[in-house]
Amino acid sequence: MEPEVAVAWIESIRDEVTVSEACTWLGIARVIYYHWKATVETKRTDAAVEKIRELCIHHKFRYGYRKITTLLRAEQRMNHKRVQRMMQREGLQCRVRMKKRKVTGQPAACLSSRKSAEAAIPCRGAPAKARYGHHLFTVWRKDVVLL
Repeated sequence: MEPEVAVAWIESIRDEVTVSEACTWLGIARVIYYHWKATVETKRTDAAVEKIRELCIHHKFRYGYRKITTLLRAEQRMNHKRVQRMMQREGLQCRVRMKKRKVTGQPAACLSSRKSAEAAIPCRGAPAKARYGHHLFTVWRKDVVLL
């Protein structure tokens, strides 16, 4: 007897008779039924893993387990912890992108809040002249032509 057939039949009549009675009619032990049931559910889980893999590939591994769970819930009921566990087991976690490096030089926070060179607050790590905004005036003075 095929395990899939036995499990499907017992599940279909489970409301009318107990699992013990159904197993007695089939001539199998109740423990064997539950073992077969776990095996059949594992095969169903493999279908879920395939669906998760398909979604990850389709979205180029940019979505994490939360977004994949949301997409799966449109088709079937799925717990986010289960999806996360399956994704970790299969190595389907989203790719972590490196942050873009900022341009080196004077930090934007030091320059943007300045009203004048007299009221400037020194920034740590900047050169002595740059701390008080002197370099701003020297840059502008290069463009000025005195007649």
